[in-house]
Amino acid sequence: MSYTVIKNAGPVPPLVRRSGNNESHVPKYPFYLLEVGDAFDVEGEGEPTEKGGYINWKAAAASASIYGRRNGKKFVGRRVSDSVYRFWRTA
Repeated sequence: MSYTVIKNAGPVPPLVRRSGNNESHVPKYPFYLLEVGDAFDVEGEGEPTEKGGYINWKAAAASASIYGRRNGKKFVGRRVSDSVYRFWRTA
């Protein structure tokens, strides 16, 4: 086995994940784009739950938690209106 050392190879390209049908994976939520202080909104989809929330808000919160843990970032989510939940990057 032989190896070739490449000096000054340049920046590492971003990771491209593939879905099952070999198309490029597009993340559902833009956590990777947020700098500290930035935020994005998640609109409620479908029927509200008994407590007035939406099921996709729970999915977004779980995604924020997992992404943050894996990448050393922190996110906070709050309801800002009856049908909008906002996520901020805090660290």
